Formats: sequence, structure tokens, C-alpha cells
Amino acid sequence: MLDVQGVFIFIGRILNTGFLKGYLQLDQQGFIETPCGSLETNQEIVFAAGDVRSGARAQITTDGGAP
Repeated sequence: MLDVQGVFIFIGRILNTGFLKGYLQLDQQGFIETPCGSLETNQEIVFAAGDVRSGARAQITTDGGAP
């Protein structure tokens, strides 16, 4: 048994953005294209956040741990 304070479960890296094809601009891997440092997409008033954005760092690789 391990004495831990928290657990981060990594399920996988299969994007679920296929339903956006033809509506939002996606890169070759299926990530949503957004300008660097922005959450804007190619559609007015539609924003993308999190690991689904092209160029976003996956949370599992950027987690700094609990303070």
C-alpha cells in the first residue's frame, strides 16, 4: 500500500473532436487550432480550452503537484 495525498488518473490521449470537423479548424492530429496564447477559434464567440487546443501542453506533463 502507498501513502499518497492524491492520484491523477491518465486514461489516454484519444481526442474526441471529430464532431467539430468542418466547423472548427483542426490540425492533422485533431487538435483545435487557436492562436498562440489565445483561446479563440476560427468561429466567432467559440473558444477552446485545455489539452484539446493545438500546441497546448498536456496537463499530465505540466502538473507542478500540490503545494
